[in-house]
Amino acid sequence: LSKARGLLDLIEGRLSPARAVATQAPSIAPGDSAETMRAHLQRRLDALGAAPKPASRSADHALPTPAPGEVIIEYMLGEWTSYVWVVTRDDVHLRRVSGTRALTPLLAAYQRTLTQSHPSAAQRAEARRLGERLYVALLGPVDDLIARATRLTVAPDGMLHGLPFEALIKPSRAASPQYLIRRAEVLTIPSLRVVSALAARSRPRTTPHRALLLGDPDLSRPALSLLPLSPNLPQRGMVSLKALFGAMPGTRAELDSAARSLRRARVPMTRWDGPQANEQAWRQADLTPYRLIHIATHGVSDASPWRPLANPIRFSQPALLLSQPANGPDDGVLRLGEVLGARTRADLIILSGCTTGRGWRTLGEGAYGLAGAFLYTGSRTILASSWAISDRATARLMATLYKRLHMSRPDLGAPAALRAAQLELLGDPDTAAPFHWAGFRLVGRSL
Repeated sequence: LSKARGLLDLIEGRLSPARAVATQAPSIAPGDSAETMRAHLQRRLDALGAAPKPASRSADHALPTPAPGEVIIEYMLGEWTSYVWVVTRDDVHLRRVSGTRALTPLLAAYQRTLTQSHPSAAQRAEARRLGERLYVALLGPVDDLIARATRLTVAPDGMLHGLPFEALIKPSRAASPQYLIRRAEVLTIPSLRVVSALAARSRPRTTPHRALLLGDPDLSRPALSLLPLSPNLPQRGMVSLKALFGAMPGTRAELDSAARSLRRARVPMTRWDGPQANEQAWRQADLTPYRLIHIATHGVSDASPWRPLANPIRFSQPALLLSQPANGPDDGVLRLGEVLGARTRADLIILSGCTTGRGWRTLGEGAYGLAGAFLYTGSRTILASSWAISDRATARLMATLYKRLHMSRPDLGAPAALRAAQLELLGDPDTAAPFHWAGFRLVGRSL
């Protein structure tokens, strides 16, 4: 399949980072293989209702082999009929699932429930009904193939990119909703082809484990620094970034908690916070020795407008807000192009900020904003957010995550650690709604 095509072009060298940020990546590039062009044609045929052929193990990019207990599924949406490939350790299966005509109203209604931080009893009942219907539509046809999976790795398509699969609910008579996260870890990948391309360039890690903690920046400067990314920023230049986006008191506590866990594990760490968490420090540092990078700050996305004021603010690309150095040309806004220009080799990057796993329209659906950018720069797995979770819930989720991480290989332990943190929040009545625990997802795989 050929989703997240721009990201694939970046990884395979057909597209430069500068062009990826500036222009729309072509759907079919010169020199594409026949298999690639056939995949594009399959999507066009699918939209007309024609069934594609199952994926072949002899394709240019071999299918990734699932880990023990893992099942990989990839969707391809069509208007009337959609398809899902299921890759197990023994075989590849192709099944039909609902088309977008049936999925669109269900998905829109369920996603609205995800914004409810403390739903009423009636809202909880409606959310369960919708979550169960979506499970039947998307996972029901493959339930026999995933029933024993302890890890489900999902490559969504189209509108499914905004859906946290761990919040799908298997129909049951149980008193509490049987969310998918109760029975399996969940990972997200851009596509099978992207994962195969990443595996082809992957090299063994030989550096000792080191960690970088960065966050809680000084955002007291005027919001004018965002003008290059937001032409419709309100003409209120004296409003500070902190006033526009709000304070994040939990970020320092989050970094403190992470630092304590790293010290207990005797992991050497570098920490930049406050004024030190600036763009110049990031750009000038050699990031390749760090196998764990944790960034806790505000993120912006081109996926949807920011609505702090009467008029929504739109951004042209995803970015992270950092401190602005006292001297120098840096504006304290770490743009997508600046992320793509870095080189990383982290096993796990944690992007603890709003919508860090959304956006990047120029590379199409499935590029996953800043998460996809860090995959391109050489890292294995990225923990990123789909929406703005509460500051308090995020700090609690991260604290539990660090307690469960295997520090020698954070990417291997991340799926189980995230699941444990999500289940802890799910078990607390005050944070049981998916709004609190389903906003973060892991993008990538242990390769």
